[in-house]
Amino acid sequence: MQSNQSEEQSSKMESIENPKHYGGGDNIYEAIKVIDAWEVDFYLGNVLKYICRAGKKTGQLEDLKKAQWYLNQKIQKMEERKATYGETHRITNGFDLY
Repeated sequence: MQSNQSEEQSSKMESIENPKHYGGGDNIYEAIKVIDAWEVDFYLGNVLKYICRAGKKTGQLEDLKKAQWYLNQKIQKMEERKATYGETHRITNGFDLY
C-alpha cells in the first residue's frame, strides 16, 4: 500500500513539474526550458507554450487560438509603446518596459 501511495505522489509531482503536454522532464525542448533559455517575456513565453502543447492537452485549434491571443497582446503592447515612446527596442536583460 505504501508503495502505491509513493508512486501516486511521484506521478502527481511529475504532472505538476513536468507535464507530458509540455514535453516532459526528460525532453530538452520542454516548453519551460526553451522559454527560460531564450529569456522571452510573458507574452512570447505563452505563445511558445501554447504552440508547443497544441493538441496535446486540449484541442489543437483552441491552443493555437490561445497562442494567437498572446501574440496579438504582445503586438498591441509594442504598438502602444512605439506610439508613446517612438521605439520598440528591448532592454538588455530581455524584459520589455510598458
